[in-house]
Amino acid sequence: MVVKLGSLHHVSTGSFPNGRPRTPRSVVETLGVVGVALGLALVVGWVLGKGADAVQSQREFSRTGRLVLISSGIFFSQAISVVPIWWAARRWMINGRRLGYAKPKSWGQALGFAIGTYIAYAICAGIYLVATGVDPENQPEHSIVTILKGDPPTLPVVILLLAGVVVAPIVEELIFRGFLMRQLTELVGPVGGVVMSSVIFGAVHLGSIPLVLVVPYMMLGGVLGAVAWYADSLRPAMAIHTTQNALAMGIASGFGGMTVVLIAAAVGFQFLVFELLDSRLPRWLDQFPVRPLSLRP
Repeated sequence: MVVKLGSLHHVSTGSFPNGRPRTPRSVVETLGVVGVALGLALVVGWVLGKGADAVQSQREFSRTGRLVLISSGIFFSQAISVVPIWWAARRWMINGRRLGYAKPKSWGQALGFAIGTYIAYAICAGIYLVATGVDPENQPEHSIVTILKGDPPTLPVVILLLAGVVVAPIVEELIFRGFLMRQLTELVGPVGGVVMSSVIFGAVHLGSIPLVLVVPYMMLGGVLGAVAWYADSLRPAMAIHTTQNALAMGIASGFGGMTVVLIAAAVGFQFLVFELLDSRLPRWLDQFPVRPLSLRP
């Protein structure tokens, strides 16, 4: 029997026009792809950061130019980390729906669940901070916050905000919930997939946060994983991730009431981008229809 989806055909005998589909052979193979993605991001960020340091002593190179280099390094290091994920998706024939790109079946239910779990996360994280005696305000600042507090010119601010509240949530959700969690779910089950991806999500932030804050980041990873599983879509998780990043950056940088505006603008811009992409990537959603597209049974 042949089932047509767009211009592709799925033959029940296991014959596929684009080659035989592959699944991850092991957890190690899946983690390897994610490791390459994160390593590539670190290398690009390090190279551009060193470039900014090298030109700092040049008098003709303005402070604005140096900050643009630094902010661009943060932006492009995040964006380029998608390349290994794209390569693996092509190699393993993972389509857009299996990465979680599609819209949730019910936005109302998805957002209701997302808001509820995010409130639960905020309460649990607060209890953890109180119990451990951690004062977030006395912790080392993220490099983005340090720059934003230094009254930088407009262009670096725009690039940093795009990187921190738009690009980072999309990229990290594609990597950790879209690729890593879903592949681990096929290997070790949904609970194992959510837990393992959450632990890794918290661990990889060690370079930018103090050790004591890794646990709240793991909690956040668990919430985002649960939201992605419930909605069978990354979009509500991306919205929550964007809200969290904008809230954290706005409070730490002293934006005050403008933090609410930042959250609304970031989430709105994200939805606009997806609406534009929806009209241009319909085939990608159903390409390589080789296994059940839904994360949930």
